[in-house]
Amino acid sequence: MIKKSLVTLHIIILSLLSTNALSQTYTEDSIAVKAILDSNELYDITVEEVTDTSDGRIVVLDLTSKGVNTIPLEIGKLGNMKDLELGFNNLTTLPKEIWNLTNLVELDLNDNNINNIPYEIGYLVNLKILDLDYNNINTIPAEICDIINLESLDISDNIITSIPSNIGNLINLANLDISYNNLDSLPEEICMLNNLDQLNLRHNNLTDLPDSIVNLVLYDPEVQVRLNVDYNKLCSLSVDVKKWVDTYSDNRDWEETQECDISIISKYKNKNNDYKILFNPGNCSIKLDIFKSGYVKFEVLDLKGRSIETLIDFYKQEGKYNISLNNYKYSSGIYYFKLTINNKTFIKKAVVIR
Repeated sequence: MIKKSLVTLHIIILSLLSTNALSQTYTEDSIAVKAILDSNELYDITVEEVTDTSDGRIVVLDLTSKGVNTIPLEIGKLGNMKDLELGFNNLTTLPKEIWNLTNLVELDLNDNNINNIPYEIGYLVNLKILDLDYNNINTIPAEICDIINLESLDISDNIITSIPSNIGNLINLANLDISYNNLDSLPEEICMLNNLDQLNLRHNNLTDLPDSIVNLVLYDPEVQVRLNVDYNKLCSLSVDVKKWVDTYSDNRDWEETQECDISIISKYKNKNNDYKILFNPGNCSIKLDIFKSGYVKFEVLDLKGRSIETLIDFYKQEGKYNISLNNYKYSSGIYYFKLTINNKTFIKKAVVIR
């Protein structure tokens, strides 16, 4: 009986010690969070309001839209944290201690005034979701591509001019949003992201896409937007790349959004299957596919509909033709391409921008 009582007492003591240990670690976590709140004069917010716990440790800290201006070094004491939400605040820099939170799975820093992401971000090896959109970041460190578990990367609405060439290391990346930046090219390695479902390139200065991008299969049909290339300068894509964009783009009229010297639909095929026109402002040529032989006349008209140049005016067999166009003869303004085939007329608008 005495032995049984001693065993029971031993279990109780161990339980109390364990409970005390958990209580102590939670207290340490709470002190760290309280330091963060106090440093931002958020005295009316309790620790419990902005945190979630698991096994007695703080694993979620949500300070979204709390007017946070600074993150003190105490953040580094939250070693069990998995989700850190700091979006919609006024942060300009981050303490180096934040990069010690190697258990982080999600980090949200969107809508701040951060202008630099240090190379230490590569230490967050368990990160799966990283939101850096709406900041003032101009350079993405190559070390970000060491986070091989990353599944979603949003760096949109910054002033980024280039993407690290080792981006192909992100083999688990499913969502990449680099829209609204200053990119004029993409590294060939982006074509190695074989798990990609969504790619947003909207509003950049891209003039071309890598040829091997056609090997990317954005294969999730349930994703509403798989590819967006609107508002770039993609005026001279190869046939295969253009076909790839047509396949995955959420906007069927993406070509109309491109900013070119002559801004028009780059491919047009009329419903009667008479012809297809491929305009290539990059080298000032027009590719004309005629599917029915006959008399063909191709004219350039001014805004009032007056013919100012005739490019073709004779019988053509069905086939493919290249037409040279010297667009430098035209001042800025609105023009029309008028195509007549066997007494049927088709007109497309063109805009020349100088």
